[in-house]
Amino acid sequence: MSIAVVCFCFGLSQTFIRKISKQNISNETQRMMKFWKPFLLVLWITGIIVLLIYYIIPKEDTQRNDNIEKLEKANQVLVLKNETLDKKINRLKDQTDSLSDKIKLSHQTIQQLQQNLNEQIKTIDRMSSLDLYEYFSRFKTDSTRHK
Repeated sequence: MSIAVVCFCFGLSQTFIRKISKQNISNETQRMMKFWKPFLLVLWITGIIVLLIYYIIPKEDTQRNDNIEKLEKANQVLVLKNETLDKKINRLKDQTDSLSDKIKLSHQTIQQLQQNLNEQIKTIDRMSSLDLYEYFSRFKTDSTRHK
């Protein structure tokens, strides 16, 4: 931006000097203009440089510093959010670990129950009709005599 301002001011000064030199002026005035023209250009450029150094460039620097400060604050907020999310992730990982352990135990229990059920079914399959009758009726007989 500062380069654009310098170019604009330089072009404006050149246009101003050309307009003055095109007017019908006496030879003595034209010689004086030719003599002072480089000094005026140097004076214009010096003024623009002073303007840039003391007004435009510091203003841009303060804007950059403000932007940097805003970004740093936003970064700090994001760091805090990241830390809380990391804690939450660790807590959820612990929960999933404990739940997966419980699932494994439940699965093992289910397998044991299934195995027990299969063994009982096999046992019932091997029984005779009389044994089945006694098993399901819960009827028990003693081989000893009753008195």
